[in-house]
Amino acid sequence: MAMSYPNRMMPGSARAHRAPATLGLSLLTLSLAACAGGGSGPGDGGADAGDEAGLLDGGGDGMIASDAGLDADAAMPECLTHAECDDANACTADRCDSAGSCAYTNIPAGSPCDDMDACTDPGTCDGSGLCVITAGGDMYEPNETRAGATGLGRISDGDDWPSGSFDATLYPMGDVDFYSFHVSDDFLGLLYPRVEFAAVPAGSSYELCAYYACDSGSATVGCRAGSSASTFDGLQGCCGSPAELDPDCSGTTDEHGTVVVRVQPTAGGAASCEPYTITWGDN
Repeated sequence: MAMSYPNRMMPGSARAHRAPATLGLSLLTLSLAACAGGGSGPGDGGADAGDEAGLLDGGGDGMIASDAGLDADAAMPECLTHAECDDANACTADRCDSAGSCAYTNIPAGSPCDDMDACTDPGTCDGSGLCVITAGGDMYEPNETRAGATGLGRISDGDDWPSGSFDATLYPMGDVDFYSFHVSDDFLGLLYPRVEFAAVPAGSSYELCAYYACDSGSATVGCRAGSSASTFDGLQGCCGSPAELDPDCSGTTDEHGTVVVRVQPTAGGAASCEPYTITWGDN
């Protein structure tokens, strides 16, 4: 008599019952692979067959074709608008090209330009990207530091006073001007370097100082002509107009040296496009 075993597997029939389980596992693997690769759905065309095959057999890199077009390392463009390329040079035409890079073209020679300095007249472009000023301004700039002092020349204590004079401006606010000249101490000569204002802009208040650096040894400086003692950057000197020095160099009988001249507004003083005039030499 044949026996019935509800919910039990007949001996010898296990292989036949495992086959459907294996098929289900394969279908589940296929479904998960499709999802990992972006899957397919209505209207999206599905994953590429090669990609799907790669995912199923362990090959490929797991990236679908559409992802390959996204470059995470692509450089950002330098510019998006012409305004972003403005180099503040009146003698160049600035533009942002189609590649997102700034491009600059020199404006033709003779074109008008402005160097944005209120103390100069408008100039003209020279064709190489420079604005050439024809009038006004301070020809001795930049000279805002001792190291950048404008050299005035070399004189001796035997020369007649004055050796020279010049015009310059203190502009804009905060401007400080430095100059220098060398003085030789002739045999039996008396060395008294001197600087003074010959003119100062109306309504302006400027300070004039002179300091001495010996060619050999250190300088001890006395002040003449009513100027007052001052020190700057390790140097002794005198302030006033005139500022007249009586230097003595240690370890030598010769007082050869360099005079460092500083011009700056007094506290609260205003900048001016009008020039000051300095006379200089050895008295």
